[in-house]
Amino acid sequence: DLADLMMDKKPPTRVCNLFIQGKCPRDAKDCMFSHDVKVPKVWELCKFYVYDRCAKRDKCLYLHKEFPCKYFHLGLNCLDTAETCKFSHKPLDPKTRNLLIKHVESAPKDLLGDFPRLSRKETITAIMKTEAMHNGCEMPENFEEIYEEFCHAVMMDNKMMGG
Repeated sequence: DLADLMMDKKPPTRVCNLFIQGKCPRDAKDCMFSHDVKVPKVWELCKFYVYDRCAKRDKCLYLHKEFPCKYFHLGLNCLDTAETCKFSHKPLDPKTRNLLIKHVESAPKDLLGDFPRLSRKETITAIMKTEAMHNGCEMPENFEEIYEEFCHAVMMDNKMMGG
């Protein structure tokens, strides 16, 4: 009977282009195209999320909660806890560390807000001091040498990630 055939429809095989763009208004079960695809994130802060105006929410291709908290990771006073902060307090990995460095030294003023613009060296120094503090360590005497090695590692990470 026709009703049984309609109920037995096969799952969609073509991927939904609107879903890939973060624009599909339907849930996976209601869309005639497949949403069964891992859409890569754009490794930049969503400017709408900063102002609590991102209409795409979990469908957004840009970073929201996973973007590193610049106050926490640069050793400044984040007014929130890890749970309540709208940004991440998780330990930085090479990718998020590079992202934070780039953001602090070059993000538009409207995204930085009242956060001071820092040079690359000031940002890396603040991150290293904060990471040392979080790990119960002090900054070593040979900081300048370690800083140069760190900069070299960051540059190599950027090359490996195509940056």
